[in-house]
Amino acid sequence: MSTGTEVSFQEQMKSAEEAFENKNFEETIEILNKARKNLPEETPDTEVERIHYTLGFCFNELDKPTEANPHLKKALRLAEKNEHEQGQARAFEQLGTAAYRKNDHRSAMAYFRAALAVYRKIEDKAGLARTLRDLGSLQSDLAQDGEAETNFTEAKNLFKELDDIEGQMACITNVGLLHYRQGGPQASVKVYEKSFEEDEINHYLLLNNAGFLKLVVHEYPTAREFLSKAEADLKERGAMDDNAALLYLNLAIVEALEGSFEDALTHLDEARKYFDEYPDGRAVELILCANQNEVKSDGFEPFLVVEDAHKDGVIALNRAAVLARQNPDQIDEAIALAEEGIAVDRSMAYPYYGLGWLYMRKGDAQKATTNFKRAAGLDTQNEAIKKALQTVNPYIEQKVGRNEPCPCGSGKKFKKCHGKA
Repeated sequence: MSTGTEVSFQEQMKSAEEAFENKNFEETIEILNKARKNLPEETPDTEVERIHYTLGFCFNELDKPTEANPHLKKALRLAEKNEHEQGQARAFEQLGTAAYRKNDHRSAMAYFRAALAVYRKIEDKAGLARTLRDLGSLQSDLAQDGEAETNFTEAKNLFKELDDIEGQMACITNVGLLHYRQGGPQASVKVYEKSFEEDEINHYLLLNNAGFLKLVVHEYPTAREFLSKAEADLKERGAMDDNAALLYLNLAIVEALEGSFEDALTHLDEARKYFDEYPDGRAVELILCANQNEVKSDGFEPFLVVEDAHKDGVIALNRAAVLARQNPDQIDEAIALAEEGIAVDRSMAYPYYGLGWLYMRKGDAQKATTNFKRAAGLDTQNEAIKKALQTVNPYIEQKVGRNEPCPCGSGKKFKKCHGKA
């Protein structure tokens, strides 16, 4: 016969399951910690193991690996005591995740390999696929590219058997990154093209990645083709996430580079809408140069590739560049907009680089120099930024006295000419 305490415990466990299924991990932890206080004496080890495993999983999802560890180790001990192989495998897997997030690569490798051994033994394809994917990510970080690709490929094939498209895409994207590191954008695109043909996953996420890479190598018609297919798939799925925002941002870049400025602004508005819904995180993106004349004549790239850009900064700076290139009379409006981009990311070089090109377009070499100098100070290894600074002020690194004649031949003192900045 059930007691009141047992009923209360079971109700709490049911509530925890509902919260967990809805990915409310903080709520799940709160409920389970309360449930542990009401734990009936006759509760089987399997139930206690499940509680500790779930707590560990939730802490990992909240990026709190230190809090996850004791629960996962407790779950592992109970699983080993009761010869519960499924429990052992999943505890090893999550212990690997916790170690990975703490940058303890050695322990993560050991835990993932232990999980793989058990998952293979019990023929758990889903667990095997997840762990192979995570092991591949770890090996990629350690520059073990061959082993990483082998594991990503096996994981992708398992995800395919399980009809798990998200899992397949994660593996394809990771293999694409490996090939990018080895052979650049074109090598990465080949990975995506092979996947479109063999795996038949024409998902907007993969199509957007391929389109972005074609943008980087200036193959605009092919980029547009990939990105248009991505947009069609996005609309068909009715998806709304930050990847959709990046898709519209890339479409805007293509339109701007081909001179379709109104369409570019429309796509930037779409990107803004999605970013407003998903404000967190940063992205690898492109910042347009406003002054296309110098870009063409001096051999500059028409954009700067930014590895870790703030979403608001990217939108503001690209919109500013489009406005400036569309109509010279809008240059002051564009500069004000770019200043907003700087305000959200003052620690990065790219906003100052973008603003420098706007001042170049306005014909204000002094302010252009000032902003390129700031950009160069924040990203000392970026050759594009160095080149921009030297182009606008070729005497920037020369040792010229302030009262000496400017080397440009203007007849002015250096301090009144190129030495102003």
